[in-house]
Amino acid sequence: MSPTVLSSGVSEIRSILTSLNEQGGFNISILTDVQGLPIASASKDGVDPDQHSANVAIIQKNVSQLVNRLGMDGANEISIFDSSGQRLVCRPFLVNSHHLILAVIVPDKRKAYRKVLNNSVSQIRRVWAQYWSM
Repeated sequence: MSPTVLSSGVSEIRSILTSLNEQGGFNISILTDVQGLPIASASKDGVDPDQHSANVAIIQKNVSQLVNRLGMDGANEISIFDSSGQRLVCRPFLVNSHHLILAVIVPDKRKAYRKVLNNSVSQIRRVWAQYWSM
């Protein structure tokens, strides 16, 4: 895979995440693999995407272990609320054989987010298939 293909694909995903933040009113969105390695992110000034990427991986790992112990199928969304109503939403999904996680911080518990998150997952799948379907 050439560096141009890699940077073009990541650039398109960053654009999707920027649009996601604008449409959803989010401060940050991150796409990681299940190990927490950041693939792409978009954030407003002062928000550290690398720190959040590591946290998303820890959450995903712990939830996966819990789901397995309970004998449930894989979680399709993980939400954690804080006392102010802000929530971290992690959406695990599969692209080809790659397990990815799209995470956003929703600033207000009354804010709808699922539609824009679902649209972004679909767009990321299309970009992934275009650049990395092997």
